[in-house]
Amino acid sequence: MPRPNVDTPVETTVSVLRAAADWAREYAQQLERVFGDDYDGATMARALAEQLESAEQTYKRARREDTTLDDPVQTVLADIREFIGEVLEQIREAFEDADNRDAMVNDFAPQPPDSVRSFEHAKRALAQLAAAVEHYEERMRQARIDVGELQHKLVLTFGALEEAAEKPATENEQTRAARRERDQLRQEAVDFVRNLQLAAEAVQLSQRDPLEDLHALFAKHGPPAPALLGRTASLRRFSHER
Repeated sequence: MPRPNVDTPVETTVSVLRAAADWAREYAQQLERVFGDDYDGATMARALAEQLESAEQTYKRARREDTTLDDPVQTVLADIREFIGEVLEQIREAFEDADNRDAMVNDFAPQPPDSVRSFEHAKRALAQLAAAVEHYEERMRQARIDVGELQHKLVLTFGALEEAAEKPATENEQTRAARRERDQLRQEAVDFVRNLQLAAEAVQLSQRDPLEDLHALFAKHGPPAPALLGRTASLRRFSHER
């Protein structure tokens, strides 16, 4: 049940904040015991959600209007989305008559390729793809899919992603300022949600509901849990932290 971090998509963090406002209102008395009588977590969560959402919209608008923008990661992300889509189409065609075809496709990419919009998302998507290739390797070979070539492309694609992440994006001052403001609010949101969890843990000895409900909130509105990877050295290579 992971809570948002600085790499979580803004829309997901905003969703968590809005749900946290209702949670904070329900457990206002418990929060006041931790933070003081003047603490109003519900109002703070709603305000932070609105500010972060507005900052994200401002940043996106600045990027669209920035004629100097050149982001190497975004270029590679577009290639990764196309690559994942091609693999999924290959799996659909090769196993068209298989009873578990849809389940297989889901193992290769639980989320649609178009959802890969950040470095962290791309890293997880490639790791998921690598895990599925290893799991279904024998069936893929029987279906005359060139597994070796696919694994080679995975390594090259992951390398291109890592290399692109080391190159700074070119953007004008207006875009940089909008990004800095967005990122600052994103960090504030992460800290705010973390403090809510710490408060819930502090009062759980006398009442477990706040912590349990907060965990349920993260499970419903928060980022997805990382895929269970690392069963082999090859998978660990794809899932290592940057």
